[in-house]
Amino acid sequence: MSSTTDPYGENMKSYHKRDLKIISQLGANMVKLRPWQYSTKHDTFLDDCNNNNLRVMVTFSLYAYIAGSQGTGQARSDFREFLKTLPADEKYSKTITAVTVDRWPLLKDGSIEMSKYFSVLRILKSSVKGYTNLTLKFVIPLNLDPDRLDEKHENYHPSESAKTDKLEPLRVWLSNVKDLKQPE
Repeated sequence: MSSTTDPYGENMKSYHKRDLKIISQLGANMVKLRPWQYSTKHDTFLDDCNNNNLRVMVTFSLYAYIAGSQGTGQARSDFREFLKTLPADEKYSKTITAVTVDRWPLLKDGSIEMSKYFSVLRILKSSVKGYTNLTLKFVIPLNLDPDRLDEKHENYHPSESAKTDKLEPLRVWLSNVKDLKQPE
């Protein structure tokens, strides 16, 4: 599959029909999607999700805004455009129920990228309401680098406190996430 192929477009519908049925039969009630192309219609995919009683969590890619040269203002503008492209008719109001962001690039504790990541998350979270007719939950992904949690991995470089506190990376992540929590 080329990098420009939309994994949720018409060209993949035979896989969707097969796989979504299996996912549903395994007891799942939601699928989280990779970022999709805004300009492509996803009605067939969403219909297959509906037919299998699966809800959808759409994903907005943050890579260009964290690792690239795009700024937070551009992230806000692009995210709003992304929300506007989600099908908001009654047919899909119970299908697309959540929006999240990808978790790449992996972020080091205290890095400039982590600071940018949470700055962009704050902006995007505040943009969910008002730019789509859908009622969406904004889901914040748990973004831990598993290699940094495995003492045997070559990328394992814990902070001094993490050497004795195995939950330290999770505590750092959660301390940043709690700043995003706002009353509904």
